[in-house]
Amino acid sequence: MSGGRPLVVYSGRSDLMQHGAHESALMVRGIGPERAVRMIVNGAPPETVRAARRLLSQVAGRAVEVRPYSADKAAQRELVRAADMVIVPAHAENVGMTALDAIMADVPVLVPDTCGVGNFLARSGRVDPRLAEHSVIRRAEGEDMAPIGRWVAGLAAVVDDPRTARRRAAELREAVVTALRTLQSAGQSAGDLIKSIMTVREEK
Repeated sequence: MSGGRPLVVYSGRSDLMQHGAHESALMVRGIGPERAVRMIVNGAPPETVRAARRLLSQVAGRAVEVRPYSADKAAQRELVRAADMVIVPAHAENVGMTALDAIMADVPVLVPDTCGVGNFLARSGRVDPRLAEHSVIRRAEGEDMAPIGRWVAGLAAVVDDPRTARRRAAELREAVVTALRTLQSAGQSAGDLIKSIMTVREEK
């Protein structure tokens, strides 16, 4: 944890980045002021950093650090590895590579069942769904997207019991690694894993 406060990270760069950052800030606000967390939003267009910091801090009800987009992939992964929780409220067309980076680093992650990684974890049959249930935010029947309260509950669970969250993250990482090994033993590759994750695009 960073200075005794859990570090919550949202990382992503696209035309919809601000929307996802806003959703993440709402989640942080939802866990209440009694849960002191530090939030970093990574990947904002440089010209929007100051305005985004003001807006997102208001939304989250606490100071939010906003970092500009950088092409330095190693730095992005280092931030993910330093996090206590990574939030990826990705849209259906996204693969969710930040979520995959978090999983491989044993970092707890929240991802919707509508994006590539969430769909893969929940429905591919290559990962025990019980190992993903604390990471994948699922929709109920008839819902286009899960309500914010479901995300807030997932975030609060990690903040309240970080040791259990880390254990679950390690179990999920091992399950994903096992899925990759299974593909490799069948003569396939990591690229085939990414293709499996991307099948959410064809299902829409």
